[in-house]
Amino acid sequence: MKEIIIPVEFANVVDFYGVNDANLDLIRKKFPGLKIVARGNEIKIIGDELQVAVLMEKLNRMVAHFQDRGSITTGDVEFLLNGEG
Repeated sequence: MKEIIIPVEFANVVDFYGVNDANLDLIRKKFPGLKIVARGNEIKIIGDELQVAVLMEKLNRMVAHFQDRGSITTGDVEFLLNGEG
């Protein structure tokens, strides 16, 4: 079991998490074996070490996308979760 905390350093985390946490919900559905908790400017991930590593790589892509474009849609999240981009 691995636990990792990722700081989300954006002025408005709702833009990253999505309205009503829609982006986080997509991530949770793609990784049902992981516990994913967002609290303020942190995302905590708990679970299998391999799955945590895979999610970390995808989250890094999402953060880069958000930083480049200033937004991320649920469509962008689905695209990035499916290994595209």
